[in-house]
Amino acid sequence: RRTLGRGLHQRAGRGKGRSQTVRQHSRLAGLPVLRRIAPSLRNATCSECRCRVLHMKRYLLIAIFLLAAFSAKPQQPLVGSIQGTVQDQRGAALSGAAVTATNIDSVEPENHRHGSVTDQRGIFQLVDLAPGRYSIVVQRRGFRDYTISEVNVHDGEAVKLPDIRMSPPSGK
Repeated sequence: RRTLGRGLHQRAGRGKGRSQTVRQHSRLAGLPVLRRIAPSLRNATCSECRCRVLHMKRYLLIAIFLLAAFSAKPQQPLVGSIQGTVQDQRGAALSGAAVTATNIDSVEPENHRHGSVTDQRGIFQLVDLAPGRYSIVVQRRGFRDYTISEVNVHDGEAVKLPDIRMSPPSGK
């Protein structure tokens, strides 16, 4: 082997196409990471060296893409809501009424209750409800409990209930 210059050697080959061996390729072989990852780069030809570097870049980009894809947060499930108005028997707004929604599709419905209280205009809103079937109970002192046995909530849907008219307890 003859030395051609700093770190370059010429190998004996057949014909005119003698290949040059890269012992220390200009920028790449000096990198400690590449020495560990691909020690064979020291004895590769320039074209082989470039090809291997391109393959390593490609694999690195694929690895980064896969890492980003699997480390991303899962998408939030879509939720729905139920809204409505509570009134007395004459149609006046009832404020302070307790509204409770219980998921009847749940294995443990008592753990899947959502509550709200009506405002001055008698309006309530139950938000962040998982899709499913709910029973609604409206309670207020001085009135009979009002129950809606089944309300279906779907992904991203806001269910608007018809006006709920509360009546006084029986016997008054």
